[in-house]
Amino acid sequence: MINLGSHALIGHATLLAILLLKFSQPQAAKAQVIAPATDGTGTVVTQNRQSFDIRAGSLSADGNNLFHSFQTFQLTNGSTANFLANPSVQSIFARFNGNGAAFIDGRLQITGAQANLFLLNSSGVIFGPNSTLNLPADLTVTTGHRIGFNDGEFKAVGNNSYNALVGRPTAFIFNQPGTIRNEGDLVLPAGQSLTLLGGAVINTGILKAEDIQIIEVSGEQSIRINQAGSLLTLEFSGNAFQGSNGSLTSSMLPSLLTTNSVEQTNQIITRSDGQLLVTDSPLSMALAEGATSPTATNQMADRQTRDSTETSENDALDSQLSDNQADETQTNRLSSPRPKVAHHVHRAVLNTANASAALEEVEELRSQEFSDYFGRDLGAKDLTLPEIQQLLTQVETQTGNQSVIVYVKTPKLATDLFEQTSTTLELLIFKSTGEPVSLLIPGVSQADLSQSVEQFRRALILSSRVGSKRYLPTAQTLYQWLIKPIEDELGPESIDTILFSMDSGLRTVPIAALHDGEQFLIEKYSIGMIPSLGLINPHYQPLDNAQVLAMGASKFAALQPLPAVPAEIETISQLWPGRKFLNETFTQQNLINQQQQTPAHIIHLATHAEFSAGNAEESYIQLWDERLRLSDIHTLGWDRPTVDLLVLSACRTALGDTEAEMGFAGLAVAAGVKSALASLWTVSDVGTLALMSEFYHQLMDTQVKSEALRMTQLAMLHGETHLEKKQLPIATMQLPEELRDDLDDLDLSHPYYWAGFTLIGSPW
Repeated sequence: MINLGSHALIGHATLLAILLLKFSQPQAAKAQVIAPATDGTGTVVTQNRQSFDIRAGSLSADGNNLFHSFQTFQLTNGSTANFLANPSVQSIFARFNGNGAAFIDGRLQITGAQANLFLLNSSGVIFGPNSTLNLPADLTVTTGHRIGFNDGEFKAVGNNSYNALVGRPTAFIFNQPGTIRNEGDLVLPAGQSLTLLGGAVINTGILKAEDIQIIEVSGEQSIRINQAGSLLTLEFSGNAFQGSNGSLTSSMLPSLLTTNSVEQTNQIITRSDGQLLVTDSPLSMALAEGATSPTATNQMADRQTRDSTETSENDALDSQLSDNQADETQTNRLSSPRPKVAHHVHRAVLNTANASAALEEVEELRSQEFSDYFGRDLGAKDLTLPEIQQLLTQVETQTGNQSVIVYVKTPKLATDLFEQTSTTLELLIFKSTGEPVSLLIPGVSQADLSQSVEQFRRALILSSRVGSKRYLPTAQTLYQWLIKPIEDELGPESIDTILFSMDSGLRTVPIAALHDGEQFLIEKYSIGMIPSLGLINPHYQPLDNAQVLAMGASKFAALQPLPAVPAEIETISQLWPGRKFLNETFTQQNLINQQQQTPAHIIHLATHAEFSAGNAEESYIQLWDERLRLSDIHTLGWDRPTVDLLVLSACRTALGDTEAEMGFAGLAVAAGVKSALASLWTVSDVGTLALMSEFYHQLMDTQVKSEALRMTQLAMLHGETHLEKKQLPIATMQLPEELRDDLDDLDLSHPYYWAGFTLIGSPW
């Protein structure tokens, strides 16, 4: 049993719950960065030595509420974040929408007004050991997604109508809330209130105020504020942990320790001596002093391996785990209880009005999400239901390819403030003819999906070492949730392509390898992935006589070499007309010049790429001597004229994070191309060479891009794609000497080698 406690509190402080855990220091930012978001809020930050003066922002119509928006908020020891406001301002609201936790290890200060301060960041807020407060009134910190007002909402991400946000907040609304952690001295003047609202609230520092409320919100909930002039009068729509008996039980831990991007836990272990252990976490493993476990140690090492950004995903696993150890680790993970497969599907046929409303809602949400990530208006097109059906019909006429569009919506917060959050997965299906259908699959929570996706990804990677099929249980579970209900709806139609628009957490699923118990999904359908239909160019353009601009690098100053790249570039040039450039000629300026001189329909980049957590600024494609940022790729002019296909070969990625997946899923949109082909993980250099050679060969026979990828994947699955000891069977060139020793143990039929390659954007 773990006892709850607190540090000394001033006055009549009421501590609802403080969970004291001992663990290692968080990874603090090495440099202090407070940067305003370029989202129209108007926040201005001026640095004066160790002080960051924060001014301007957006006011509510009555001038009482002042709003700020930050892209980055990393405040180091000795620094001050000074919010400047005129005396009429009663409350200052600051959001941090840079897709990472806010780190505060300095002083928070307000100058010019006796205002309350609200901090909003759904990814989490960390107060370091040197954090202090110089605030005149109340402080509220929340990891919710929205703060409700009478006439609107202050959203953590996206656009806000600040003018309408008048008066006091009326509610805090949560969707997978992150963690609030305090190691500092959060002290407020007498008579003031301190409120911490998060998925987990962890305090190892000092909290002092007249009134203190610490609320840990489980899952997706909303908290209503009773307007009696005090922020401390709250009502809950769910079960907030109150710690009334001063003890913590194992049944409470999953909800208390489930966080967003600050810390993650995966498994709770109860030892024979009654001690509780958190595994698969960057936190110190023991919740009780002296608790140890071999299982926890192995899983902790495994997590550290997965999170490494210095080496590729596979290289990191190789350095930490032998083949046997990896297989054993996977056995342990897959033997843990898996979510039950939902068997009951609630079906609703949507009339034109309802279908149009559902389409508008999901398209607007997805478009805004990607626009926020890339930091600019992506110019999404508003498509009506008749326009979508006409598009699908037109593509079928031109290509003979019959397609269906499926929007996958993961469980979200209930619309009604006091309605219980449901665990229901929704699939919206749009075909060229007939009425759209909504399918509700109950009993599938966000946690169920996340756990299954993570297990599936890792099982595919780890099992490739020993050729096992231990990925099948989760492959079949995900198939029953995501695919089986759709298949039942397709009827007698001969559907060729399923085009998915996935919700957060599912955008990097290796969906081609989902399995029905007898076949992989790719054995039935071509697969495509879109951020949203309104963000892509879906119209078909044949690739007859297409030119290929192939560029790549085999040597790097700080990254692993890619010795297969010269062979890959040469093979493509033998199969398709075009130009090729290698190493020193693989520069951004040459990339621009070549495309301006003779526009190519296909651009092939064989190099490293990184889709990192954070915003688009953190993701890049490695050129010879520089990095092409994902946020800058749209400036290359690949939409004038439009490039039909961007192939990003041999990716080095940090996927598996819901923030990183935004860059991957939006790759085609970011580049301004119709379609992009890229990999979810690092496949071997030789394996990528084999797939790319086969893909360009298949693309000559079928000019529907998704079908060419499917035929490539099937050829690998059935053992039809292979590399000879000395040369590629498709081309007339020899393999580099250093690659020949890798061929003996290479089983290209394993889905690890082919399922990670995904077509993003238009599949046609």
